[in-house]
Amino acid sequence: GHQVTVLTTDLGLREHGEGLALSCSPWGWRSTTDEVETFYLQPRNIYRALTWNPAVRRFSKDRVSSFDLVHIYGLYDLLAPPVASACRKLRIPYVVEPIGMFRPIVRSIALKRVYQRLLGETMIRGAQHLVATALQEKNELIAGGVDAAKIVIRRNGMESVISAKREV
Repeated sequence: GHQVTVLTTDLGLREHGEGLALSCSPWGWRSTTDEVETFYLQPRNIYRALTWNPAVRRFSKDRVSSFDLVHIYGLYDLLAPPVASACRKLRIPYVVEPIGMFRPIVRSIALKRVYQRLLGETMIRGAQHLVATALQEKNELIAGGVDAAKIVIRRNGMESVISAKREV
């Protein structure tokens, strides 16, 4: 009974999108599979997995008002901040799932800190809830100033898969 829309970036859709029935939309490519509508925005610039997609602002203006809830996966991209900003302006609740990216580690740490200061902190503060994938991530969010009452843990599901295999 839910209507689901996915907004993502076109990172090789033409090369790897066999079997998808694609059509043009005002913001990029569009496909519908199993009642899930997906929009693939054409990036202007790409740096590793970070993309700049100018159409995200138009998409946010045109479509975000029709959503009951927005679920943002990951932190270090340029799709989420404009969508989260539109949600805040329209008072549409959104959830952020950092998927292990809240604490800047590994590479480009300085750039990640700049991103968090300029875009990430506002997005995190405005979220209705944050979804942590483990207790460690929950503790990192709390240490970063997030109210523990806003954090929900959604485990990755490996225990269930392993348990199910043992029962077979």
